[in-house]
Amino acid sequence: MDLREQILRRRKDNRWILGGLAVLLLVLTAIYYFLQRSRDLPSDLITNRVLLFVLWYVNLVLIVAIGFVLVRNIFKLLVERHHRILGSKFKTKLVATYIGLSLVPGLLLFAYGSKMLQGWIDRWFDEPAVEQVARQGYAMAQELSRQIEATRLRDAARVLREISDIDLRNPRRRPLLARRLRGLLDELELDFLAVYDQTDFVHAVLNSQSGLRDLPEPDGRMLIEALRKGQSVRVQPALGDARLTLTAVGDDDPNRRSRPVVVAGALLAPEVATQSKALVQAYQGYRQLAVQKGEIEAGYFLTFLMVTLLILLASSWMGLYLARRVTVPIQALAEGTRKISEGALDHRVEVEADDELGVLVDSFNAMTAE
Repeated sequence: MDLREQILRRRKDNRWILGGLAVLLLVLTAIYYFLQRSRDLPSDLITNRVLLFVLWYVNLVLIVAIGFVLVRNIFKLLVERHHRILGSKFKTKLVATYIGLSLVPGLLLFAYGSKMLQGWIDRWFDEPAVEQVARQGYAMAQELSRQIEATRLRDAARVLREISDIDLRNPRRRPLLARRLRGLLDELELDFLAVYDQTDFVHAVLNSQSGLRDLPEPDGRMLIEALRKGQSVRVQPALGDARLTLTAVGDDDPNRRSRPVVVAGALLAPEVATQSKALVQAYQGYRQLAVQKGEIEAGYFLTFLMVTLLILLASSWMGLYLARRVTVPIQALAEGTRKISEGALDHRVEVEADDELGVLVDSFNAMTAE
């Protein structure tokens, strides 16, 4: 059996149709996902867009399926009624009743639910208090970081002035440098203090009560930036949730033989660092949601539409199924009665039926047998 014959033989098999639609969905979703990935978008945004694509696909398939089922069966009903086939009127009423009882409440629920959800989303995003709280929290976190950086830059600048009379390239002056750095570390309540000759390490002191086990190592770019611009700032994690702020101040005179760079470091307590990070993340999350407001509304709209279409498809299929279960035995009994009246006394009604219709078919066959 070639491929064409297999397709023709299985074209009415619902399992094969559903399987083909599922495979097509996977292929199209994968293509759409890689297209979005190629645009270097955030992972959350890509996930939301892929979900919207899947919802659009499912709703489109449901609309096509409902349209095909309704148009096909309504056309068949019209043809049966035109030829006055027994049971066509009853089938029409049954299908119309099922569709009407599901369509009207479903559309009302869809319209009311969508309107209510859209209003809730609009109120949430347009609520001044929500945006104000998020913005103020973000501003407080940013202001805290700016104050810490400004204070530590002043401390580093003071240390640079205090050691300006020390020749960093003279090993005999190192003890004096160490004493001054230790005194300034305690006076300024710093956790780390280091001196570099351009990018070459000279000396560093560490607060033993800070919890830092190793000397922080500022990267070369930070030191070069301090020499070129006069100052530089870096923030890096330390001791779990704590945050270490490193500020560097350098001598920006390129004509000097020795150009010292002072790096001052201060730890931000884990509790404060965690809360500050949470405020920043909350504000960023709110802004991201605000940007994706249209996609969120579309997602909920498509979800409600999908549920409505599923209800309509299920009710339409159930109405047609029950109509066939009722009208097919009636048509077979009517055909059997006609055969008997024409003299074919050995005619039997061979049709699947249960409940009262099955009893009626069995009684008819028993009558013709007698």
